[in-house]
Parts: sequence; C-alpha cells; structure tokens
Amino acid sequence: MRFSHLFCAALLLAAGTPARAAALLADDALSLYSIEKLAKPAMDQIARRFEIVARKAKTFEVLVPPAQAGAFRRLAPKARLLQRDIHAALREQEATWGAGYHDIASVKSDLEVMAKTYPTLVKVVNYGKSEDGRDLLAVKLSDNPERDEKEPQVLLTGATHGNEIITTEVIFGLLQDLLDGYGKDTRLTKMVDGLEIWFIPVVNPDGYSKRSRYANGIDPNRNFPIPGEAARKANDCIQNLIGFFDSHDFKGSIDFHSYSELIMFPWGYSDNEVRSSALGEFDALTKNMAKENGYRTGQISHILYTAEGSSADYFFDKKGTIALGIEVGKTHTPSRANIPAAVKSQRESTWVFLEHFL
Repeated sequence: MRFSHLFCAALLLAAGTPARAAALLADDALSLYSIEKLAKPAMDQIARRFEIVARKAKTFEVLVPPAQAGAFRRLAPKARLLQRDIHAALREQEATWGAGYHDIASVKSDLEVMAKTYPTLVKVVNYGKSEDGRDLLAVKLSDNPERDEKEPQVLLTGATHGNEIITTEVIFGLLQDLLDGYGKDTRLTKMVDGLEIWFIPVVNPDGYSKRSRYANGIDPNRNFPIPGEAARKANDCIQNLIGFFDSHDFKGSIDFHSYSELIMFPWGYSDNEVRSSALGEFDALTKNMAKENGYRTGQISHILYTAEGSSADYFFDKKGTIALGIEVGKTHTPSRANIPAAVKSQRESTWVFLEHFL
C-alpha cells in the first residue's frame, strides 16, 4: 500500500532534486472539472483534446492536465473546478484507509498463490513488460488451464487507468467467486468448464503502482488504434495487450473502469452505429446484464461523448469481439469497507455476460 507522504518521498529520492520531483508531480497531476453542455464545435474540441469521464444529463466531467488549464478554459470559460489533482486526492484517501486495496506487489503474489492453490484451474501467464519494466500478468481460468480446448475465450480486464483501483478488486473478487463455486455451484461450474476465461487485474502497472491514471504520460484507453489507423503505435502496456489479444480468439471482453454505473459498447470514436446485427446483440446483452444492478446501457459515444482509442472499439473492429466497457459505481475509489459491494454489483452482470458465450 502506498501512502501519500511515502509516495512524495520516493519521488524526491528518484528525482534527485526538488525541482525534478516537482516536475514529476506536475506531469502526474490531473484536474477534474464540471461543465454544462456547450455548442457542438466546442464539445468536439474538448472531447478530442481532453477526456470526458462522466455525464449526467447535460453536465459533463472532464479531466484536464494543469498545464493545459488555460486552453481548456478558453473552450469552457464557465467550467467549475471539482478537484485540483485527482491523484493526490486518491493517495490521501489511501493514507487514511490503511490496508484494503492491492498494491502492485500483492497483485503478483496473490495471483501466484491462486495458481499454487488451484493448479487444475488457474494458470498465470506473463505476456510482456511495461515501459518501466513491470510484469504484465494474465490469469487463465479453465477446467484444463494448460490446454487449448478450442472453447470460447473471454477476457476481463481492470486498471487500464491506474487510478481506478476498484476495478482490480472487482477482477479478484469475480475470479475468487468462480474458484470458490467450482464443483459446488452448477451455474459457475458450467462457465469454467465451457469457457476459457482470462483475467488481467492490472493492464497499466506503471500507472497503478503510483495510483496514476495514465501510463507514462499517455491515457491508455485513448491509445488503441482506431478504425483506419491500424499502424498507430501504442504505449508498451497497450501494445503488449494488443499482442496478447491478437494471439487469442476472444469472443467477448469487458474492460472495467470507474465510475458512472454504465455498461457501454462501440463505437466510442464515432457517433455512427455499429452494423445492425451487432447492434442488436450489444443492445440485448447489455440490457440483460443491467437487470440486477440497474446500470445505464448504450453506445459509448452516445451516453458519454466521442472518445478515440478505446479497447472496446479496437477489439470489436479487429475481430468482431463483443467488447464492452463497464463503469463501476459512483466513485473512482470507494472506501475499503465498500469493496465487497462493488464486487457484488458486477457479479450477476458478469455471469450473464459469460453465459452469453456458452
């Protein structure tokens, strides 16, 4: 667990000088603003240059690097500052909560324990290194994890944004539910027997280790190639995930984010709808998934705003994968006491999703 004062001390040691540390902190900072819907040209510019992360009716929440605050204010002069630095706020929260969330070391050690405890169900795979040299880890859950049984493959990922740490807890919680239920719960056993389910608890370990949204200064969920730009070079964590995805035949995927209580599907980069056959499947599936948790469902660009470079768009465009983005809960980081409730909110929704591919 990383506390805010320890994090700042580590930056000072790593940087060597107070000026260098201050620069690192400035690069890491992201401010959160609220705006009322503007004319379309201004909204389109904001969506292209910044990140719209939440929407309620005609009110939008936007992330802005402090160095670009002036440019943002020129587009949205009536914007209201909600948080000066979302990362600093998260580190302060963790300092008061104490233990409860995984740090990057315990993610790795807990996956290794799972593999040793359930050797007939779990296999951990290293699929590459991050830009800072951290392991990129995936875990396969199957009744025969060492074999490719040509069963439908499904991918569940978390912490693409390194500050959305609740998503890693959701991944671990769902994985543990399936392990605990195997051989005891008929429904869960059928999923494990009939699918090859892959989990990546932390897509962006460099950001996650610092509780920072970005991966080495890049928003990883705006970093995937978009249709028509297949050659776009991504950050190491995303480039390796693309390689991992390309080496499998994933029929479905969920990328967990936080927050807003949404279940979303492509397209994000365009207001255009996907082909009608896929649209019907996306619409019916997501509405079925939302029956218990009451999440709002719809196309990314329609229920948030246009956003280029998401995993959902890339996975669907590349292989026709039924690729979803789910925004968990009403806050980026609920208190540790509310972690079980966050996992519970995704349980039935995820089981419905997995059963779709049986």
